[in-house]
Formats: sequence, structure tokens, C-alpha cells
Amino acid sequence: ALSVVAANGLIATYAALTAAGLERFFGGRPRWALHAGGVLAVLVTSAVLTFAVPAVTVRIVLVSLALAGWLGACAALVVRRARRGLGAPSRFLPAALGAFAAWNLARAAYLLARGDAASALPANDPVQALFFLALAPLLVAVAVGLTALDLQRVVGQLRSSTEELELLRGIVPICAGCKQIRDGDTWTPVETWVRARSQAEFSHGLCPACVKRLYPDDT
Repeated sequence: ALSVVAANGLIATYAALTAAGLERFFGGRPRWALHAGGVLAVLVTSAVLTFAVPAVTVRIVLVSLALAGWLGACAALVVRRARRGLGAPSRFLPAALGAFAAWNLARAAYLLARGDAASALPANDPVQALFFLALAPLLVAVAVGLTALDLQRVVGQLRSSTEELELLRGIVPICAGCKQIRDGDTWTPVETWVRARSQAEFSHGLCPACVKRLYPDDT
């Protein structure tokens, strides 16, 4: 009985950490209080329906619905925030999360349709055994999707950095007199041209030669 309650708490923690991690991944603030409250609710519900008022089917249905809500919210977050061209990994991950949420909903619906506590045990029901066999591939799929999403962001950052470096390559047409750079049909100060193509900033001063030329009386 203790292992059942612990397992429910761990799977709820898994869903909560996945949701919080995705929120942070996309630049938001993880809603730790909400997720911790959800985990606590799952633990309390599981403990009550295991020890105080034993009800196996009700416990599994409630925990499954909670997990489906978490995972469905994760899938919606990825679809909404990764819509701008992250590519295949951003489509694979919400599919994996959605399949995991659907697994929980299907299990809850099956147990509600059966309505007997004996069918909640895999040893007594082959359908329940199939549900458990499908759990491991779903967990692996979500892990692969999360890893692929993170790797794709790293690749995008590297590609962006490479493109920024390439902007400063090649022959730069610069005036030998005023040092402005020809940019199409216009001439641009070198500071403006470099600033537009990099993250560099300029601080102005005078070299010793210019100090002697401009201020000969002070040298």
C-alpha cells in the first residue's frame, strides 16, 4: 500500500517537473506553487483512497485524470510556444505528451466502464496489463522529445551565432579618407556599420598621434 502511494506521488512529481521545466524552457516563470499543490493533492487523495477509504478504481481514475491534465497542458504549451519554426522535435514532443495524456484518459474511462475493483489489477485483467506495457514506451517517447527539443534550440543558437559571424566576413568597401563604409548606395560611419552587424559598442578617445596633431600646444 505504501509503494502504491509513493508511486502515485512520484508519477505526479514527474508530470509537475516536466510542466515546470517546459515553462522555464520557453522563458516563463515555473508555477511551483501550483505544481507542488497538485502533487500534494495526488498524494493525499492516494493515501485516503488507499488507507482510510480503500477504493482502488476511484484512486486510479482520479490520479489518471490529474496526470492527463498536466500532460495535456504541457502539450498545449509546446504547440503554442514552439510554433515559430522549431521543426520536427516540436511536433514530436506534443504528440508524445498527448499520447501519454490519452493513455491516462483511456485507462480512467476503461476502469469507469468496468466498475469493479478486480479489473484495476493487471494480474486480473489483460487490458490493464496492456496499459502497463504501453507505459514504458510513452515515458521513453517523452524523454526523447524533450531531449530533441533542447538540442534543436542549441542548434538554432549555434546557427544564429554563425550567421552573425559571417556578416563580418568578406571585403568591406571603406573610404580611404573619412573611413565611412559603402553600404549599397549610401556611405555609413564605421561605428554604425559594425554596430548594426554585431553586438559591439564603441567608446571614443584619442590615440597619442591624434592628440599631438589636434592639440600640439598641450603636448
